[in-house]
Amino acid sequence: MNISERMINIVRLDGNKGSRMKAKTAKQVLQAMLWMYENTLGWTQGFSLTDKNNRPISIHDPGKLVANACLSGALQLVECDCCTHMSARQAIFIEIMEFIPTWNDYPGRKKSEVTKLLKKVISKL
Repeated sequence: MNISERMINIVRLDGNKGSRMKAKTAKQVLQAMLWMYENTLGWTQGFSLTDKNNRPISIHDPGKLVANACLSGALQLVECDCCTHMSARQAIFIEIMEFIPTWNDYPGRKKSEVTKLLKKVISKL
């Protein structure tokens, strides 16, 4: 089963329902993030995760529907072990050479730039 076959249509923060993504490699983490942006998830600046009204929510808010995520927020939505998470984060950092939230929140940044970045980093792994 490939990573996209394990995705869901709506990202929901509801604990044990299995709605968070699972990945075993940094590449799978980035592929899951890209899949979410291309299929279910909007992108935001200034907050990690927001609801459909662009109000900030926490990964720890059970039952809240995530509508948008910044780059770091999307990374939080992919379930993986700590080493895999850090490897994915490092792969992004190596490409942008900047603190991820700073890059994400740069004025004028667009979702298309985020997906382009993810595709570029994926291609290098």
